[in-house]
Amino acid sequence: MDSAMETTGVSTTIPGSADVNTYIPVKAGGYLALAERKAQWVQPRHLRLLPLLHQLNLLPPATVVLGRAENGNPLLFTPDSAGPGHLLISGPARTGKSELIRTVLLSLCLTGRPAQVCVLGVDLGGRELAVLDAMPHALSDLATEPGYASALLHWLAEEYERRMTCTIRRPSIALVMDDLAWLDRPGCSAEAQILTDLLRSGAEAGIHIFAASLDPLPVRFCLPREDGAVVHINTFSGESGRIVVRRGSERIHARAAWSSIHDLNTAAGLAQAGWRASRRFLMPLSASASSHT
Repeated sequence: MDSAMETTGVSTTIPGSADVNTYIPVKAGGYLALAERKAQWVQPRHLRLLPLLHQLNLLPPATVVLGRAENGNPLLFTPDSAGPGHLLISGPARTGKSELIRTVLLSLCLTGRPAQVCVLGVDLGGRELAVLDAMPHALSDLATEPGYASALLHWLAEEYERRMTCTIRRPSIALVMDDLAWLDRPGCSAEAQILTDLLRSGAEAGIHIFAASLDPLPVRFCLPREDGAVVHINTFSGESGRIVVRRGSERIHARAAWSSIHDLNTAAGLAQAGWRASRRFLMPLSASASSHT
């Protein structure tokens, strides 16, 4: 592997002597949350989430493994109160947005214990996030109808105020949403405003938003794309799995991680056992996966 990585609008130098567990930040001023981890052992076609987590070993709490950059390095996102704290995935229909937001959900639950990160889920469509109901990190049942989704957002707005008043930051709360189109329904303007406000300042209270939606975003959703608090991911028609990760002028081209049905069951079992993803607990799965690739 070359010692330097070049991506569109991004340049990162990877010292040959760097430890494999060292984060290598991409250049973006003081921006360190979006980074690629040096991992020369990752196979070019190996995009299943659980084997990727196995190869990376332990990760900081609430780290999202998005996939693999063009040069083979795993692409990681760790939400931060001082930097980008939220993630928005957008693109045409049937381009892998729901699969990727489910990858985000699994990553959060497998890189942090419930005492470190709690999760709320909204999925009014295809039940892509149904695995959340099997996770001990869930603060409530998955919201699958608008009334419940609205109640969760209003509760989260109150929780934000409580946390700011009492200076509470932990555990982190992750709101994971698949499809934001319902925010344009009549009577949902208050919910759209709550979500916009949380994207602007929620990270200060340890509240992070991870959402997928058709592009363009809902009309009532007014957050500027250049807002530094949000990392944007675009998906593309005819190229399912290809993504571009953006923050300001920064661009990283990558392929998204995915999970099989068997992987979903395995992930739920690991989370219920109270363990973060590590070599010890994923090695049998990884070895099995390697024998079939």
